[in-house]
Amino acid sequence: MSGKSGQTGRLGMGAKAILTFAGLAALAAVAFASSADDSRKPTQTAHDPGVRGCNPGCGAGTQITGLSQTQQETFTAGQTNFTSVFSVPAPLNSNSTTGGLGPVFNSNSCSTCHGWPAAGGMTAWDLPGGTTATNPLFSVYQADGATNTMPFFETAQGPELIARFPYNESAVPPTPDGSIHQLFTVTGRSDASGCNLAQPNFDQAQSQNNLVYREPIETFGDGLIEIIENGSIRSQASSECANQGTGICGTVSVDPHTGDVNRLGWKAQWRGLITASAEELNTELAARGKNWRDSEFS
Repeated sequence: MSGKSGQTGRLGMGAKAILTFAGLAALAAVAFASSADDSRKPTQTAHDPGVRGCNPGCGAGTQITGLSQTQQETFTAGQTNFTSVFSVPAPLNSNSTTGGLGPVFNSNSCSTCHGWPAAGGMTAWDLPGGTTATNPLFSVYQADGATNTMPFFETAQGPELIARFPYNESAVPPTPDGSIHQLFTVTGRSDASGCNLAQPNFDQAQSQNNLVYREPIETFGDGLIEIIENGSIRSQASSECANQGTGICGTVSVDPHTGDVNRLGWKAQWRGLITASAEELNTELAARGKNWRDSEFS
């Protein structure tokens, strides 16, 4: 992760937040129903219990039982960091613990996009009982004097959407892109004097049919998923593929550098939460990657 010396440690606090929070969150149980009355069906069928029937909470995001005092304190510290609001980095000698925002970002806190039904959850929309949530990005995009405009695809009562450009249209001919293009910049913020970055041109990308979205996913139980043994995942995959009645079969995602089984993220692209949280912090709160250097930010 790139950045000035001294900032990596600050971003690491956010990484620890996701690690400790998700690592101690409860993992939802999967229920199975018997279908032995039909030999053509699998003996076990996954059953989706549906959306939680109460709002908010229902115990989501709380500590699992049986934790020691130290583990409880670690959980609380991680949860605090996960919900912290980050600002543009202060001078390195300021001892600031919440510096790390920008220059381009999607939000200033992990829990903005992972907040329902509790911190560590998912995007808040289409809630049970017809309840409509307010998109929390509307309290972020012009915070502290920022001059951002809200992209057309973000709506006040809709989900938080993250944008990707399938192609880099500025190249001739266009080349594959596929990366996240952050929604906002720190331009105009009171803690970002002298910054003058423009937001990506999402309207133009839409007109070029070069805009796709994704919604943030929940992190509950990710720490428990992380500690599943590689062999158990491989064995389960082999078992599923051998049982043609389920219609489920796929290839285990393997880290080409370590041989470990990946299991976190939209595409099972991460083995563990340290890597996942570091990449997400760099992408969502403190982007310093290639998008920052692209022409649309010049």
